Amino acid sequence: MEKLFTNGVTKINVSNKYFIDTKNLFFFRNDSILSSDYKTTVTDTVNNSYLLNKFIYLANEEILKGEKIEAFLNLGSDNVEKHFYEIGFFDLKKNKFLAKDLNIRLNKFTFDNEENDPRLTAVSGKGNKLNTFLNNVSFTSCKKSDKCPPWIIEAKKATHDKTKKQIIYKDAWLKIY
Repeated sequence: MEKLFTNGVTKINVSNKYFIDTKNLFFFRNDSILSSDYKTTVTDTVNNSYLLNKFIYLANEEILKGEKIEAFLNLGSDNVEKHFYEIGFFDLKKNKFLAKDLNIRLNKFTFDNEENDPRLTAVSGKGNKLNTFLNNVSFTSCKKSDKCPPWIIEAKKATHDKTKKQIIYKDAWLKIY
């Protein structure tokens, strides 16, 4: 296995589809694998950006793996979402993901009310461009404040249908404070 190493700031253009800014990069040429244990930004041509504390990118499969990830989806649109994952796997070719310990801040207009701050947390989740499937999830759209939200929904499972702007719950509890 041929291994190449860069020392310092490194910028990569992967087929004019993905742009990687990192430092101290390892490139395993025979397997087309890129990796770094340093903060890295990966952007794509469909307005998504990922900030990862460390990453592995499998170029042949277009799979991105990382830790402590901030994902900014739909940049430049009216529907920007901010996602935070402890660990994540992203199939960039199919626009799918699988993640652990999610914290998702939906766009303020997701439910047609800019006064809302819709957000959810989940132990694990997976999804694509149209739907997100979550396990052990909590959700509220209440405006953020120093006080706890006046209501929250907790559920074993939930599906966020982005097209219909709906969250469908299974085995849910509504808590009102």
